[in-house]
Amino acid sequence: MERDEEAERLVGKLSDYVNGMFRSTFTTTAELQSAVEKALAPLINHHSNPEVDLTMIEEKLKDPYQVCNEASLRFVLAPERVEELIDPVYLESPELKRQLFEISHSPQVELFSYERPKKAEVGINEIIILQSDEGSQWGGVDEARLELTNVGLIVIDVNVTGRAARAQRDESVSYFAITEDDISYGLKKSFAFVSAFIEAKDPFKRYNRFLYNSALSGLGYRSLIREPPRGGSHPMGQHGDEVIIAYDRPRLIIREDLLDSEKEIEATLTLFRRRLSS
Repeated sequence: MERDEEAERLVGKLSDYVNGMFRSTFTTTAELQSAVEKALAPLINHHSNPEVDLTMIEEKLKDPYQVCNEASLRFVLAPERVEELIDPVYLESPELKRQLFEISHSPQVELFSYERPKKAEVGINEIIILQSDEGSQWGGVDEARLELTNVGLIVIDVNVTGRAARAQRDESVSYFAITEDDISYGLKKSFAFVSAFIEAKDPFKRYNRFLYNSALSGLGYRSLIREPPRGGSHPMGQHGDEVIIAYDRPRLIIREDLLDSEKEIEATLTLFRRRLSS
């Protein structure tokens, strides 16, 4: 069938290699059926992939990175279905390492600080970047650990007491309490990193559903408080080496929750309040 000028312009716009969408042409019903089957196959295969093993997330939560003398937050997130997000060989590529550093240091994320030393290690199926200056208390403690696996499991650890941003407070607060603002601060940075990384790695939105959970460790005698006390005694907890996990089962969230994380942060704080007050 011949097309007029407007129809040809529409076809060109839809089929443009850079800005348009690829499309298949057909002349018979058999060709149409074949094209539909070919287009749907990747989507069907993606949804037939097995769901992520929940025990893997649970094990990560129960074995957090320890920050010397400080309480820490562990953030764990994975795509709902298991699929190779990153080629294992690519884990040690300079491009991936540079991308992780750029996102982690960006003003929108600030998971890492330019002023703190870091080291990167590559395992068989994961890359780990650690920002640590243990033993140096000048300006507060600002440790962060990032772990990324080839199937998209992301683990982030940050200390939630003794931070540089909180160094002006009464020092005793860090020994006997954790403020909700500090936990919120750690969660916000974690969500921001994951959102930026997923957007960069998956611009065509193949991944939309994720499983997420978080945990607190290194609590000792600390209790959770809404804001720093202005004087007097501080409430004390009795948690010792216990790891406090927010949700009984990983929480299902969608991509929009990563970008606009305020509701998820408040939900996680609510669970931590309940568990630390019981």
